[in-house]
Amino acid sequence: DDVFRRTLENRDAMNAFHATIEDFDSQGRRRADIEYVVDGNDWIMKHATTNDTIVTIFEWRKIGEDLFVLNADTGWFWKISPSDTSLPAHVDPRDAIGDIKDGLHKKTLRVIRIGSEPCGDHLCWRYQLVDPSFAIVERYWFLDATDFRLIKDQFVIGNGETSIATYDYEQEIGIEVPKQARDAPADADIMTLPGNVKNLLTPIPQKKLSLKNVLKK
Repeated sequence: DDVFRRTLENRDAMNAFHATIEDFDSQGRRRADIEYVVDGNDWIMKHATTNDTIVTIFEWRKIGEDLFVLNADTGWFWKISPSDTSLPAHVDPRDAIGDIKDGLHKKTLRVIRIGSEPCGDHLCWRYQLVDPSFAIVERYWFLDATDFRLIKDQFVIGNGETSIATYDYEQEIGIEVPKQARDAPADADIMTLPGNVKNLLTPIPQKKLSLKNVLKK
């Protein structure tokens, strides 16, 4: 239909946005929050993972060719330049739309419009994306019926686990280089840099992470 088609056509206009991913286990308990700020090819990723006893937090920034890794023990960042290491893939609605367009072209995907409903400040049309090769996974798209953009991408696995990616778009964000940064050793492994991951042994109340303050650093 027109909303779905125009959202696919609008793919390249989605350039600056916030993205929040929430993962829930089969009992509905939140177990991870990942939040991205994306501006073109630059991005910030902030991640909190929770189990019964430990909350794990880390933050990475990709700006130009440089990667900045938060030293959670000190508050400053390690700088790796040029960034020739493998990086985590950031969540990007343009990638999701590209995958859907490919599935439709190959006729391996069916799209079913379910109806409309409010989603935040938007009126969204809800669609189910049916891929017979992944019958155990239900996937739903919530599309802005006015601006023709992907607002929410939801996965529901057969055992009840759920992952929800929510997008909030802006014209321009601007991701700043951290004011306090030190060059990482030339042979540094980014996964083992001191302070790369902060473990909080006492669980904290779960709440949505915010990067508004991060952008002001």
